[in-house]
Amino acid sequence: FKLLSFTGSPGVGWALKAKAGKKPVILELGGNAGCIVDHDTDIEDAIERIVFGAYYQSGQSCISVQRIFIHETIYEKFESAYTEKVANLVHGDPLNEDTYIGPMISESEAIRLEEWIQKAVAAGAKLLCGGSRKGQMLQATLLAEVPKDCEINAEEAFGPASTITPFSNFDEALK
Repeated sequence: FKLLSFTGSPGVGWALKAKAGKKPVILELGGNAGCIVDHDTDIEDAIERIVFGAYYQSGQSCISVQRIFIHETIYEKFESAYTEKVANLVHGDPLNEDTYIGPMISESEAIRLEEWIQKAVAAGAKLLCGGSRKGQMLQATLLAEVPKDCEINAEEAFGPASTITPFSNFDEALK
């Protein structure tokens, strides 16, 4: 092979790179994608797109939207409508056509994400919906007021969870 390209977890990616010798290596090692919703955004359209981006495949996608920054002038309206939409996502058997949120890849991953959610709430985050787990099934979860250093903000969740944060200045949101 002339090139090693890998998309996946940091642990596996760095281990592969260490074994690649002098071959060029391209790594995409997860993420916690942010999305900015500015004051002049069509809120309904943004919500439809963000729900899909955050909860498609039960959030188990490397490019899943995880952190959402909302301009303070539309924050309350967005929070209310987005929370309602996320809370009404159908959970259950993925063979059922109406199901939007299916099981996570393993119970241990569902437990990990449930613990991240609980830690964020213990650190002062506000649980707007979801957060409950039964086996591999974790409800679609939405958190607000999450401290920046909480795992749910700082690491890749890789599950059905997103956070919302108000901002007043676009450059501030980028930072």
